[in-house]
Amino acid sequence: MFLNTIRAIIIADSKCLQDYMMDLTELLISHTSVDSQQIRNIVAEILGRLLADFPEEILDTVEEGLKSNKNQ
Repeated sequence: MFLNTIRAIIIADSKCLQDYMMDLTELLISHTSVDSQQIRNIVAEILGRLLADFPEEILDTVEEGLKSNKNQ
């Protein structure tokens, strides 16, 4: 439910999350390696939407997080 709520907030007004972007990005990255395909799909959608709105703020964090999860 948390991920669905975050997705709904981003769709409605992603700018309201700007102050929480780094924490939110790290939380989402931590969910990229879970077993559930459904959760990974939602996380990917959220990260994609956030990258479209905040590329300068989170691109490096997303790239590093994905690289670290790939090596696990």
